[in-house]
Amino acid sequence: MAWLALSKRWAVLIAYEYGDSFCEGDEPDPIAERKTLHAEGLKAYRSGDFTTAEERWRKALPLGEAVSDLGFMLEQRGRSEEAEGWFIAAAASYHRPVAWLNLADLYWKTGHRPLAAKAYRNYIDAFTLNARPKPSEPAPSPVKRALKRASKAAGR
Repeated sequence: MAWLALSKRWAVLIAYEYGDSFCEGDEPDPIAERKTLHAEGLKAYRSGDFTTAEERWRKALPLGEAVSDLGFMLEQRGRSEEAEGWFIAAAASYHRPVAWLNLADLYWKTGHRPLAAKAYRNYIDAFTLNARPKPSEPAPSPVKRALKRASKAAGR
């Protein structure tokens, strides 16, 4: 259950798990099919065919990449209220740190600064130790933006 701040409503977010339901070898592989649909959606998105991209990604659900990419495309196309739920699902159910960044940027753009600050902090916290830059290396741009906006929203 998650509160969607933009549409001011609660939504049930379902976490899917992949089972080992196809063991015989002659059954279709649902994960491979979803990955193919996701790749087709990426190709359509890159060529500017957003209707086909959305259709393919919806068919590829619950693949984590499709959830995240669908949210990103919806946000880019001005469908912020829809995108919010997909970002939350991608971040929480599929452990996709970039979804926290996308959600934070969405909240920032829509003026929900305290929520943006929390989402930026979640993005920073979601980095694994291996993904963090070495002390001598500069932080990646999204991390710099997240740190700057999180502290700005918190009034520091």
